[in-house]
Amino acid sequence: MHKQHPSLPAYSDWERKIKLETARKQTAIALGWLALSTFSLAGCSSSILDLSSLGSSVSTVTEAPYLPVNDLPPDRDEPLIEPDQIAKIQSELIAARDHQAVPNAKKK
Repeated sequence: MHKQHPSLPAYSDWERKIKLETARKQTAIALGWLALSTFSLAGCSSSILDLSSLGSSVSTVTEAPYLPVNDLPPDRDEPLIEPDQIAKIQSELIAARDHQAVPNAKKK
């Protein structure tokens, strides 16, 4: 066995191993927390960059490329589809519906 320094407490081999393992675990936990806090703060950096610097009068906010919710376009003067075309489309849809209803009725 090696000679122990008088100011250090005398530990057996298994006590040294346990203390070394504990120190390694504590180091790993500390590094984990450091990495976690680094990543969480990195997520905030984009919002921090959006803030205008103190004392700067230049605004970095730009207008949105779309209309506000309550800003509606003006009403149209003429209809999109002529009334006779609307009637034709409705009759075609009714005929298609009736044509599909016949095979379904036979299956039941």
